[in-house]
Amino acid sequence: MSKQQSLFGDATKVNKTKYGEFKSNDNYVWKEEPIYEERVAVTSPNEATGHSLNMIIPGIPVKDNDKGDPMAKQSDRNMVQRTKNGDVFTYRNKKTGKLDVIQRHYQPAKITNSKDAYVLMLQNYFRKHKISTPIFSEYVCIEKLHFVFSPLKSFSKKEMNLIENGIVKHKTTKPDLDNIMKFWKDVLQEAGVYTNDSIVFQYKDVMKVYGLEPLIIMKLKGK
Repeated sequence: MSKQQSLFGDATKVNKTKYGEFKSNDNYVWKEEPIYEERVAVTSPNEATGHSLNMIIPGIPVKDNDKGDPMAKQSDRNMVQRTKNGDVFTYRNKKTGKLDVIQRHYQPAKITNSKDAYVLMLQNYFRKHKISTPIFSEYVCIEKLHFVFSPLKSFSKKEMNLIENGIVKHKTTKPDLDNIMKFWKDVLQEAGVYTNDSIVFQYKDVMKVYGLEPLIIMKLKGK
């Protein structure tokens, strides 16, 4: 066995790309350079040395969501801005020359209240355990993100027995998974888990399911 083989082992897969031929096994990805006749290791972000964050976050009950089920970010609503006397704020539109009203964009109170509560919970947790934030500033892979909803009253005894025994029961009704993820990406950014959600480069195991109690189960890796 050559020196290079002792470093990387035997290739189990070969991928031909426009950048050349890459070989890989369970531990490494490498490219053979014919000029130097040596193997150069190529690491992807999720394989590089970094940090890992594993958390199970309990649901936080708020008004209009007394069980604390996972929330979803909604489309912004509009409200006409008014003075204390009830008069409408107006401004002169430079393009049309007409008077327009000033509108305020907002999310429903249960959404903002829930987000603020989770952000505060995470920030307090990080302070208590002396975890420096932001935890990730270069890249993040969301390896696991499970949104667990409380069981419905209409569930049969058989369905409840399955849930109690750890059998996954998928949730196929609203809220949409994409909107729940948007909500939590905002929470994680504001809490200081990562600098900006644009550094999230991959999602792996993401789902919404029913369980015995509302939970957010997450596993993040990055740097």
